[in-house]
Amino acid sequence: MAAAANAKFCLSDFVEDDAPSRFLRCTMSRSVKMEWIAKEKLLPFLHTILTHYSQTNLDYECSKDSILGIYYGIRGRRTLLIELANIDSAKVIKECVHGKPCSILHQRVLYAAYSIHRKDKEERDCLNSVQNVTRDIALDPDNRIPGLILLPDFISEAQEQELVAFLDGNDKSRWKDTIRARQVQHYGYEFNYDTRRCDEEMPLDSCLPPILRTLAEKIPLSIPMDQAAEMGMIKFGDDSEEHLPVPFDQVTANEYLPGQGIAPHIDTHSAFTGAIVSLSLEGETVMEFTHPDGRRDAILLQPRSLLILSGASRYEWRHGIASRAFDIIDHEKTHRRRRVSITFRKVQTTPCTCDYPYQCDRTLADDLHRVKLGEADDINKKIQPSSTSRAPSTVEKAYVHDFYDRIADHFDSTRYAPWPKVASFVESLPEGAIIADVGCGNGKYMKIIDGARRFIFGGDRSSKLVNICSTQGLKALVLDALSVPIRSDSCDAALSIAVLHHLSSLEHRIMAVRELIRILRVGKEGIIYAWAHEQQDTSRRHFDPNKQDFMVPWNLDRRYVKDDCKEKGNVVVQRFCHMFREGELQALVELAGNARVESSYYDNSNWAIVFRKVS
Repeated sequence: MAAAANAKFCLSDFVEDDAPSRFLRCTMSRSVKMEWIAKEKLLPFLHTILTHYSQTNLDYECSKDSILGIYYGIRGRRTLLIELANIDSAKVIKECVHGKPCSILHQRVLYAAYSIHRKDKEERDCLNSVQNVTRDIALDPDNRIPGLILLPDFISEAQEQELVAFLDGNDKSRWKDTIRARQVQHYGYEFNYDTRRCDEEMPLDSCLPPILRTLAEKIPLSIPMDQAAEMGMIKFGDDSEEHLPVPFDQVTANEYLPGQGIAPHIDTHSAFTGAIVSLSLEGETVMEFTHPDGRRDAILLQPRSLLILSGASRYEWRHGIASRAFDIIDHEKTHRRRRVSITFRKVQTTPCTCDYPYQCDRTLADDLHRVKLGEADDINKKIQPSSTSRAPSTVEKAYVHDFYDRIADHFDSTRYAPWPKVASFVESLPEGAIIADVGCGNGKYMKIIDGARRFIFGGDRSSKLVNICSTQGLKALVLDALSVPIRSDSCDAALSIAVLHHLSSLEHRIMAVRELIRILRVGKEGIIYAWAHEQQDTSRRHFDPNKQDFMVPWNLDRRYVKDDCKEKGNVVVQRFCHMFREGELQALVELAGNARVESSYYDNSNWAIVFRKVS
């Protein structure tokens, strides 16, 4: 123990601790007199305890040096610190005196607790807070984090020294204090840490230096050609045998001194193309990755290794380096030393089209631009049914379909009161009306219909929710909102309540609206509710104003957890939600065509519209 090397201690420097140690902090009643606990009385008393214990317990040996010191509090004599030679002696003393009447205290109770120096406790707690990384596992992360490639020894030691000498050239004058956390250098384009992107209209005066350009040209050739093409690092010419590298045009060098790091983040989707590449120089460090569903992983970046992030590792997982002076590798404290990283990126000038919208910075305006709003005379032809797949996206499958099947029973226990304005719409329909509830959930709106006056049937993507409807005598079937198995022009009303915000792309949202319009008879109305980005003040949720796609947690009650989950308490399950802004539902109806919006309103943190089929 580093702090315990001093001959004497200040009692206030020690704190109680659960872990056994060779220090005991003892407290007692205020009425205890100093002469009762003076060293000349206390030392023999403690030695007697240890001696008697050793006589009946052969696994413990007492010596005359078992007690190294007794230290008293400055302001009073009712607290003291006993320093033992070893932890075993401390355990014996604590076992024999704690909470028991003490003879030298005239039968007053003595309390003993393990104690540790504050600095030692802080250091230990700091070590315990750092996740251990197994070197062999951390050097082979390819199968755990999709899209991540880690290439060891991408360059030689001589090349490493040459790169460091270049970056440190001119007495390190190239390094700039652009940000407080570390020093950086930019080439090609300057990265703006406020906007988290580069201004493509303002390239730096000089191109990439030859030493960096050579590296940039080598990177696409270091992985299989099909992978490089998928990442956008190469493109094929007219001749299928001809392939050309797509040059990186932006480079950022970062200097990380011990104790410095970078906060968990995802490189801005729309700012750069599909691959982010980073070369590590000099020191090694642990980089941590976090998935939106809470999964965590870590990799070890060694000197001269090349890290390539693409796909999910680029667009979905957050990565960062903790700001600390050490890592725990194979259960040993490994001190960091200076590390330099060189990150290669390709500036992107078009909106992002990735498959991870809940992590993306693209906006509704970007999506509308993608379907060329305003460039065609016939809005109904802007998105043809064949122009995009009706199959669920990866996000919809994992974080909507699987989500609802998992939480169906808990959902049913919390969703029983119809929203008044939706109920009013349904109850206003004429007798004999045929109503379709697309995305009916547990059927709470189907229950309010008098079957003798109107006919309602529902459908949901979750088979478990449909089963819940069936057990209550409701007519429901499993269906997909993008391909509703109902005859065209057959319904007098259509409901879509809290459905559209679970669709991950503009194309899918438009297709879902078109399905609602298709099944309605001409002149009949439908109602749509979707979660609003603009939450009311009393809502417990508030969303990033710069994004519309989010992962929203559901606290699954332990009573409804059916899988083998070892977590205590409620289990957090993530769901995908696209938060609608004002006017967005109207835009969807316009894009879908053949309908007009009759009314729109805000209702309890939802945007809502009533629309009518016109042709």
